[in-house]
Amino acid sequence: MMAMLIAGSAHAQLIVFSSPLSSADVPVTSTVSTRYLPGEFRERQLASESNLQLRPGLNWQTTTGLSGARYEQAMLFRNQSARLTTGPQLRWGLLELALPVQAGHEAFSSSGETQWATGMPRMTVQLGPNDSIRLEARAGTRSEHASTRSSRSRKSVELSWRHTFNDKFSLRTGLERSRETIDHSLEVSEGAQAFAQFSASLPNHWRLVFGGNLHQVVSRSASLDDAVLNRTQALSLSANRALLNGWKLSGSLSVSQKQFGDGSAPTTARTGNLRLTRDF
Repeated sequence: MMAMLIAGSAHAQLIVFSSPLSSADVPVTSTVSTRYLPGEFRERQLASESNLQLRPGLNWQTTTGLSGARYEQAMLFRNQSARLTTGPQLRWGLLELALPVQAGHEAFSSSGETQWATGMPRMTVQLGPNDSIRLEARAGTRSEHASTRSSRSRKSVELSWRHTFNDKFSLRTGLERSRETIDHSLEVSEGAQAFAQFSASLPNHWRLVFGGNLHQVVSRSASLDDAVLNRTQALSLSANRALLNGWKLSGSLSVSQKQFGDGSAPTTARTGNLRLTRDF
């Protein structure tokens, strides 16, 4: 069993991981977590993951999740959500193919409900002992039911390359194109993104991950004559280290800047977190 205590600027978080619940054929791992701030909010989550081997090289993976939150600030607010991701994963020589499908539902006490479904096929090909490429596509819809009904659909395709220098250093880089449609073509957004991520395993049990991305979105609306171009650039750094007696330390820092095509001033956001966990 693992317990986790997370300290942040606004809340404390306690996460309890139960021992794996498994049978001879279907191993299942369950997770229970609670996040709270007295007088502000309380959030509970229950998740499970299973991996069923249908035949050598062919598995069926399923993850489920339930969550509920209660906010007690200016007014009482509750929301509940459920999600399911399931699909086969095939390994055949140098090829790995996965065909997961995800669906979910979220209900709010004061503003209706949301439903979504997404298909996420991906293919990974091992080019050599140190190189692999991955092609991943996503196609999904999201519907929101409140005082008015709205819907959006999103499609994307991503191509990435991963190179392993040795057992301590690796590099992953890639490109992504996306298209999002809101309310049946009333608003259309087309995006392009380039990203890179460098991972390093250092002495004294340290592991660092440094990443960056450039993202631009062109939005067109039926009510506007001209398209609007927004750009975002971001950098992030995360680190974790194994301590004594089962303790683990992890944290991350990120900074992003967004430039707007309507002439307004750019905005900059900075975030960070620190976590201390221990296995029992």
